[in-house]
Amino acid sequence: MGATATVPSLPGSRARRTTPEQASGPLDGLLRRPTRATPRALGQAAAERTVHPSALSDTRQSMGQFQWEPDSYRALMRQEVPDYERLQAELVEATRGITARSILELGTGTGETTRRILAAHPQARLRGIDSSPEMLAAARSALAGHDIRLDVARIEDPLPDGPFDLIVSALTIHHLDGPDKAALFIRIADLLPPGGRFVLADIVVPEDPNDVVTPIDPVDYDKPSSTSEQLAWLIAAGLTARPHWVHRDLAVLVGDRPTDSIRGGEFS
Repeated sequence: MGATATVPSLPGSRARRTTPEQASGPLDGLLRRPTRATPRALGQAAAERTVHPSALSDTRQSMGQFQWEPDSYRALMRQEVPDYERLQAELVEATRGITARSILELGTGTGETTRRILAAHPQARLRGIDSSPEMLAAARSALAGHDIRLDVARIEDPLPDGPFDLIVSALTIHHLDGPDKAALFIRIADLLPPGGRFVLADIVVPEDPNDVVTPIDPVDYDKPSSTSEQLAWLIAAGLTARPHWVHRDLAVLVGDRPTDSIRGGEFS
């Protein structure tokens, strides 16, 4: 396994809730003061980046071209995402330190992430959503005996009523474009109580094009954004954001809702 890229943590930013249009632009490697830009512009910039040829080969299908089948999903993930196991492990590690009694998972799939999260938080009740009934059927079978509720729903639709102490998502949100990611982060922040946490594990646009190793469909299905863009949108949503782990074109990002955060103009 290659060396992990260390990304400096952001200063302890506690931004008041802003609209997506008020979000700061790319953080320029997290080292310099962000420039002013809208999330829509950021999303377009990410979409216009050149995808390294190694990610799109005539002999390999992109992740977006597959019809997900529950029986082959696990093997496919390990084949197409070289550091899949590490990504899952880092997601779970990023949830530690939170006393989670209620968890929301966005994009449950076959329950691969779910079972790891429940093992780390055995006292929690988990609510999961996914757009595929077939995948959720496989998840229900794999997670029998756990305190879970799984519903067929898209992340673009209204999210389940909160609050949730912990919200997680793995390899799902990169299907949204920049503006939709920014809007989703605001909806996620609204579901977190003070002290709650959001953990995102996903494909990102790396700074170095040579770090693109996961095959994607950048035209119709996969719309990854950079780490710095997503941290900016998390901050704009009112969360204290930081990178937990970044390696090649994968990242685990954390957004915490401050204990003295403001909701609807009032202190919580």
